Amino acid sequence: MNRGLFYWALTRLRLPAMWRHFSACIAAAPIRKDDIGYLGQSILIRCSRAIEARDAIGTLCYVPQDNDVRDQMMYHFDYLLLLLSGALDAEALVACRACTPTFS
Repeated sequence: MNRGLFYWALTRLRLPAMWRHFSACIAAAPIRKDDIGYLGQSILIRCSRAIEARDAIGTLCYVPQDNDVRDQMMYHFDYLLLLLSGALDAEALVACRACTPTFS
């Protein structure tokens, strides 16, 4: 098990309902003929990386503190917020597309 698989499994554990949502996005992609499947996947990837960034912040809490460590913590915190806002934006786009009818 590598680092990516560990955080992927942790994301699956922390967000169990997201997997049904992702499956629905994948099933809707051929019907809608757009990139809704990729949007669902990007939400999961961003959440997985957000958990990894959160762990990096927690790890830095246990080392001797100085300006460089605090700067690294702020970097990971900024990255965490960026990932979460991106996941929410992608989720809003999925919801908008789900409420928009498709015409063949």
